Amino acid sequence: MVGLGAIPAGFQFIFLFFLPESPRKLLKRGNVEGAMAVMAKVYSKATPEQVDLRVKALNAAVSYSIKVANTTTLFQRIKRILFIPINRRALIISCGLQAQQQLSGFNTLMYYSATLFKSIGFNQPTAVGLIVSGTNFIFTLFALKYIDTIGRRKIMVWSAPGMIVGLTLASIAFHYLTMKTNGDLIDGTKYNTAWSAIVLLSMIFYVASYATGLGNVPWQQGELFSLDVRGIGTSFATTTNWAMNLLIGSTYLSLIDKISAAGAFGFYAGLCLLGWLFDVFCFPETAGLSLEEVQVVFKDGFGIKESQRLRRERLALARSEKVEALGLGGEKA
Repeated sequence: MVGLGAIPAGFQFIFLFFLPESPRKLLKRGNVEGAMAVMAKVYSKATPEQVDLRVKALNAAVSYSIKVANTTTLFQRIKRILFIPINRRALIISCGLQAQQQLSGFNTLMYYSATLFKSIGFNQPTAVGLIVSGTNFIFTLFALKYIDTIGRRKIMVWSAPGMIVGLTLASIAFHYLTMKTNGDLIDGTKYNTAWSAIVLLSMIFYVASYATGLGNVPWQQGELFSLDVRGIGTSFATTTNWAMNLLIGSTYLSLIDKISAAGAFGFYAGLCLLGWLFDVFCFPETAGLSLEEVQVVFKDGFGIKESQRLRRERLALARSEKVEALGLGGEKA
């Protein structure tokens, strides 16, 4: 069973050899031609002059990052991410998203799903748990396909209410389900099958909403940081994720015992509501923006309106480049 985990890791290792290198990494190594080739593939509709302009702007930013990295210590870079406003705002968002991901209670559902479904009367709790896991898989694929088209901010703002609704509905169902046992889940008790079904459906709805947004977006954190602090920034964010995972995983059973399943799921719904408010007021749109443009977004506050303006300009530019390319193709024909 443990060895099966090596199979996807093996495929990932093989596919790594076919991934193109980041243009920033190529420029960092001094490979300008390689960076030009990658950028030409990324911006396939752009003219050679437009690609050259993008690479020059990118090269200037990379040169600055290299200079900072070579002239500062680890402690100084930590100070840069904590005390330079642009970096600090990026850190707040990345750590906030990672905390939100774990505090939503998703992993506790995954850890204890079979036990939970068994306690509310399902005869094949493992199979029921697989339905929930399958929902996570399917909607994760959906998010991977459309996350760049729809945008990170929109997906987060639109999907979080679904999580709140799912958890709230589950809380209500647990309340009525366990009324005859004073709020406790007791194995062997014959619970109302209708309320048990509502718990399952609400969990499926919650997981679908989670997988669409919160399960994916926080791991796009690398695009928030400039190269000189990216390593430290992603380390802080990942540490936040695992710290919150430890907190939620270690307190779930105690929470169920103290405030009942209905109370626990209601509590997670409240945390999701706080996370949604964080997304609405603090999380800018970063889809389609370069690292340099993201730094502009964070220059004065969290830059939600600025990020949306830059994204509209990017989309308009992409459309114009496509029209130009079609026009040139028509002339050649």
